[in-house]
Amino acid sequence: MTLGHDFSIYMVQNDLTTDGIQYSTEIETTTINTDVEVFSYIFNLGFPDADLYMSNVSMSILYAYFEIHCMFKCNADAGADITWQAQARNNGDTWTDLFAATTYGNIGTSYLEKTFKGYATLSSTFNEVPFDFRIIFQSDTINEGRAKLKNTSYFQVVFKEVKP
Repeated sequence: MTLGHDFSIYMVQNDLTTDGIQYSTEIETTTINTDVEVFSYIFNLGFPDADLYMSNVSMSILYAYFEIHCMFKCNADAGADITWQAQARNNGDTWTDLFAATTYGNIGTSYLEKTFKGYATLSSTFNEVPFDFRIIFQSDTINEGRAKLKNTSYFQVVFKEVKP
């Protein structure tokens, strides 16, 4: 019998606050229509040399659930647009979109919270541990986009060991 492993990763971990809400550091866009990482993570179970000791074992993802709460705004041009998406990939492979790039027009200068959540569709480039994960965004106006991640964002991965 093969047992599955269940891990949850909370993307923002900061000091305690009186209201329990924490945010990552604000990230800015600098170049028009160029992706900037709001968050990135390498999911490798915390063992940097795991591949040396587990070379005959692969870890197949059974399912991956993501709940992402991202805050967006523009610096001064309320008419600027923001586009964002989340991606994952087997370690070093081609990025797989977890949801289609989504654009919000005339985003404004006050933070606007946007949420995506659900089970990821696995693919040949995202189906095993270790894997890479990132949230990217861009703005159609130079130096305007701002983004930060809320502490309620997390992902859960259930996987199993597959021996040859």
